[in-house]
Amino acid sequence: MYQTEEATLWDLLEYNASAREKNSALLFPQKDVDVSYGQLYGQARAVAKGLMALGIQHGEHIAIWASNSPEYLALEYGSAAIGAPLVLLNTGYRLLELEFALKQTDVVALFIADNQGGANDYIETMGRLCPELLDQSPGAWRSERFPKLRYVIGLGENRLPGMLMWAEVMEAAKKIEGHAFGDRKKQVRPEDTALILFTSGTTGEPKGAMLSHANILINTRALARHLAFTEADRLCLPLPLFHAYGMCMSMLGAYIGTACIVYEQYYVNEILQTIQESRAVVLCGTPTMFIGWLEVLENLKEGMSSLTKAVSAGASLYAETANRILEKTAIKEIWNLLGMTETLLISGDRTTHVQGTEYISVGSPLEGVEVKIMDVAGARELPAGEMGELLVKGPGNMKGYYHKPEATAKAINTEGWYHSGDLAVIDKEGNISIVGRIKEMLIRGGENIFPREIEEYLMTNPKVKEAQVVGIPSEYYGEEPVAFVILKENETTTQIELKKYCKERIAYFKVPVFIYFVDSFPKTASGKVQKFKLREQAIEIINKKRESKKMSSTASLEYRKGAQA
Repeated sequence: MYQTEEATLWDLLEYNASAREKNSALLFPQKDVDVSYGQLYGQARAVAKGLMALGIQHGEHIAIWASNSPEYLALEYGSAAIGAPLVLLNTGYRLLELEFALKQTDVVALFIADNQGGANDYIETMGRLCPELLDQSPGAWRSERFPKLRYVIGLGENRLPGMLMWAEVMEAAKKIEGHAFGDRKKQVRPEDTALILFTSGTTGEPKGAMLSHANILINTRALARHLAFTEADRLCLPLPLFHAYGMCMSMLGAYIGTACIVYEQYYVNEILQTIQESRAVVLCGTPTMFIGWLEVLENLKEGMSSLTKAVSAGASLYAETANRILEKTAIKEIWNLLGMTETLLISGDRTTHVQGTEYISVGSPLEGVEVKIMDVAGARELPAGEMGELLVKGPGNMKGYYHKPEATAKAINTEGWYHSGDLAVIDKEGNISIVGRIKEMLIRGGENIFPREIEEYLMTNPKVKEAQVVGIPSEYYGEEPVAFVILKENETTTQIELKKYCKERIAYFKVPVFIYFVDSFPKTASGKVQKFKLREQAIEIINKKRESKKMSSTASLEYRKGAQA
């Protein structure tokens, strides 16, 4: 087994290239590409030397703004080899978000993809942000808006005059001698920053979390021991590699020496059709993804002999979803993981049997990870069984937010405990259950309400596919719950029917005051539901109804006045 002490990400790839040279490392079914560990090593080495040829120095930041591709992981390992931290940019970013991220993290070289049929045209956006690229040659331009940015490199076929292309960087790599590369990689230390991942920004300003080689590798080792997957357990990853979840699972694949099946676009039928061909054993996704996959998974149950395990992370897994997976698909083992960008993976729990309607546990902490529950005020530690904020300390805890010392100090106290913002309970056996987010908890007339509890009950309704609950302002009660519901295909119901269903099972003050039926939820590019947008939608709908009612009432009053006249 690979030893992580005093190691870097490059050391891991170098080990795999030696021990598993011909084994598949990455499969991209949508591109018909199969990359072995030996090939990935060669590509990453060329990337490292190419960056050196461009003059990228130790500690300078490069970035990638692209959907999943073979080049993505070659760049991840290649930049790590020469001590140039890689900033992983969210593919959902638009112009202002991209500008903020590039400036905030002092990026000197940006790798970008083509539009590739998505809503985001990366090349066009960069041309608008940096017009110097439109009329200057590569290496001859400097940007007033981005004074530190020296290179923009295309990963696809399209380019602006000032851009370099991937092939040109690979060609430049030939100028760097092997001994120069060897000297450079010796300078990299396990405590150096390897990757910078932005927090999702679902609330507030995104922050760049600095993750060291040691953070990533020691956390990966702990995860590998917890899950006990083997080389035979090929991982299907329909996840964005810019997200901590996708990054962690790709590192897990490298650590245990298995292949990762990676996708550029997440079309459910296409993904599930390629699982059997690629002999995938483990399907990784968020709870929302699994809900969307369920019907297809159920239909393909008999023909999907390879797929027997699932990993869920990124949000809380509903008991109803887990039960349907175990009862109606070929999957017989579900790992429910807890993790965050700032801590990487924290805990995990293996589920193999049908659960009740209680919360699905995220299990016990990984090796080396400590957890505790504090009261929300942060005054005292709470005993087993009491609910409060989850605090985490472990080798996966980030070095800090880049150029944000105040935010770092607020997130991680002087003793090294990270304040998660999650409301949780730890039982006597040490298993963690997440109740919700502190910011999402609402208080109705003095009663604490946790949206997830209501969501869990709504999900037990046979007509409901997915549910999200948010709080809206109330003059009388302070706040009240509102539900957004997606129904299963060909199902119909009414607000009254669902309210009655809730009244039979949960306390009256938890019953949603309004229930809205929708086709989808607003999400980040990594699949997280943006509850703040649902809250805004609910408030807008209610305000419009009030305004309409007010106008109708005014019109009626004017009519009566006219009649009296």
